[in-house]
Amino acid sequence: METQEFESLEELKAYLDSLTEKQIKELKFAHAMELVDAISRFFDEQGDEIDIEDALGLYEKGMDLLMHCREKLAVVQNKKEEIDKKYKELIGNS
Repeated sequence: METQEFESLEELKAYLDSLTEKQIKELKFAHAMELVDAISRFFDEQGDEIDIEDALGLYEKGMDLLMHCREKLAVVQNKKEEIDKKYKELIGNS
């Protein structure tokens, strides 16, 4: 998915509402973080004007996205440790 700019809170909310849990899990890390940044910008720019129910929905979706990112980072970290271990043993045996 390519970077998407949102012109309004309603546009962002509609996009986030359309994302299923499965679709969130399929998002690339960078795209998920861009969505978190978009949510954060709307809170920064329109925080006092956002309806409380909309704010709660955005907060929940943002947390879902952050959990997804955290899971992705854990997978990457584990893979890096496996690679480091593999090549440490390889270099040590030469």
